[in-house]
Amino acid sequence: MENTSRAEKESTDIDEEQDLLNEPGEGRRIVDLKFLGEQLWCTSCKETLSLKNIEQEERRGLGSVLLIRCHKCLLVNPVVTGKQHTPPGKSRRNSRFDVNTKLAIGLIHSGIGFTNLNKLLACLNIPTINFKTYKRYEAEAG
Repeated sequence: MENTSRAEKESTDIDEEQDLLNEPGEGRRIVDLKFLGEQLWCTSCKETLSLKNIEQEERRGLGSVLLIRCHKCLLVNPVVTGKQHTPPGKSRRNSRFDVNTKLAIGLIHSGIGFTNLNKLLACLNIPTINFKTYKRYEAEAG
């Protein structure tokens, strides 16, 4: 039997839905410009991809996977906003964004918690992070 109250379940569901409700590309993001720029080429026809053609965004903490449609061949290309790593003992499918791990280390060193982090991100018009994601990276950082 689960010890989770109905309010907690609804709160978690809302946090996870935010990733789906926001328009792709709306607001600010933290990106590795050089890394992003190197990926803005269609994998099929080698044409330059435009950020105007983002069809979907899958946010994972501060990192994102952008699905960008090529204006020439119409192929949808996945483009990540920063470098990723695979934690020890995990498969490559479970790769994690470096920016999130570095964020967790910074939060631990500075003593900033989840609530204050999300207040800061909201003021900067950067999408907030859901609690499960925050805890996963906090555990990874130690």
